[in-house]
Amino acid sequence: MNDETKKTSPPSAGFEENEDFTKALDEIEKKHMVTAVYKGRANVVIYDNNDVDVRVPQPNEARRAIRLKQTKTGGLYETSQSDRAQIKLTASVPKDAADPAAELMEQVEGLLKDMQKKRLKLLPKGKVLLDEDGVTVKASDEGVQCLIKMPINDALHLNECLTNLMIRTTQCLAQQNQYLLKLMKSALQKNSTD
Repeated sequence: MNDETKKTSPPSAGFEENEDFTKALDEIEKKHMVTAVYKGRANVVIYDNNDVDVRVPQPNEARRAIRLKQTKTGGLYETSQSDRAQIKLTASVPKDAADPAAELMEQVEGLLKDMQKKRLKLLPKGKVLLDEDGVTVKASDEGVQCLIKMPINDALHLNECLTNLMIRTTQCLAQQNQYLLKLMKSALQKNSTD
């Protein structure tokens, strides 16, 4: 057969789609649509004869992780295991980031912000009895508050530093004994009238 006698298919330019047939196909697809029952990790074993064994792990409430905080690029989770409860943190940055370490640290700080303990604040009212480098003592009729701050850069001398700061605090309280007695009487009167 030469090329001229071959039959050619009709051009698709004038072809119109049958709308009823398309609707029927859509309905069939909707009827036979499958929904996912489980999506996640599973144990899969493929045998020599090409049999496949898929085992879905059973959910264990004791090992479930509770999401504490979630961002687009990380999360903070708490496991509820009684014997080995943990707090897990995940964070990720793009590989081509300008400073990946700094960006990771920013994300970690953002995720841990709520977990960090609040900074200790001194009493809102009262008299500052001592405010020197590393130690602050403030007193009011609500109580005496001592705030000691120590640098951790010299771990060998922490005991010595703490002892010195405690001595300064004790000396301050001894010198202010009359003022503290006055505050105590004021507090007792205030409590007796309430």
